[in-house]
Amino acid sequence: MDQETADAEIFLIKPPHRDFVLGKSKKLNRSGAFGIGCISLFISIFVLLGVVFLAFTVRETIEWYTISQRGVVSNAQYIHRRISKSDDSDTHYVSFQYTHNESEYSREQQVDQAIYNRAEIGATVQIEYVPTNPQMAIIVGTNSFPLVPMLFVLVWNGTVYLVIFLVLRHYRRRVFLERNGKMIAGEILEATITADIDGDLTVSVEYVFSVPDSDKRLSKTERATRNDLRKQKLPPPGTPVVILYYNERKFMLL
Repeated sequence: MDQETADAEIFLIKPPHRDFVLGKSKKLNRSGAFGIGCISLFISIFVLLGVVFLAFTVRETIEWYTISQRGVVSNAQYIHRRISKSDDSDTHYVSFQYTHNESEYSREQQVDQAIYNRAEIGATVQIEYVPTNPQMAIIVGTNSFPLVPMLFVLVWNGTVYLVIFLVLRHYRRRVFLERNGKMIAGEILEATITADIDGDLTVSVEYVFSVPDSDKRLSKTERATRNDLRKQKLPPPGTPVVILYYNERKFMLL
């Protein structure tokens, strides 16, 4: 990057990188470290929830399989029922008591409304339970594969780990360019600005530059949140910009 270009009225889509552009720093600005830390903490919460959902689904799957393979039918007695209310829907539960080897066991099970309505306290109900693990029991006809929880946990964890992958890829690309890229000049083709529902301003910059040692020219659009431009004019076409370039696949607008 020659001094003439560095001293020009260049537009930086990410102003904190100015010291790097002007050669006053060998590293890109790290002012976003706190933000990265917050994002990491935020993502870790979703990872933890994903682990909890997975553990619950695995437990449900093991119970379904065990009862399917080893369950025996017996009689139990309804001893309690309740409804858990929420804004979206009501969840119905029944509790039943049964005997195995002269020991009494009880269990609560989530059921649909039809079973709940039939579950009169003291009434007899048929259950399936596992003699080697008597606490594993379920009302006959309700032992089904936990398909919905399985699909939910797959989508949840798949989305979370995809986000982690994209964040790490972006970070590694940035570090790679910081260490191996070189700054080259480009210019703005068009700059636009939009506001989201929270009032934050997003600047979109379409820029073009010449590939080093080639007659080829590349163009791309990059975006950044720039609330500081709320009452300022956007840079016109032809405004100089700086690109941190390694090859035609790895480059970024500074």
